[in-house]
Amino acid sequence: MVWLLKKPHLVAHKFYFKVQPAAYFCIYKKVRERALENNWTFDDKMYGDLPGPRMTRGQSVQEWFDENAS
Repeated sequence: MVWLLKKPHLVAHKFYFKVQPAAYFCIYKKVRERALENNWTFDDKMYGDLPGPRMTRGQSVQEWFDENAS
């Protein structure tokens, strides 16, 4: 869990209340705190470079592919 809590992600899969309730609630609390705190250092550039957002901005699939095909 220490490794997981150091990651910037807001989602963690495969935590089950019935199997490990302490781990479930610990992760839930930390992720909720992280999601609700004011984080001014968050950089959304890497998300904006994903294919979905780029195509939403009008970039063609071919243009995205050409940039990332190497």
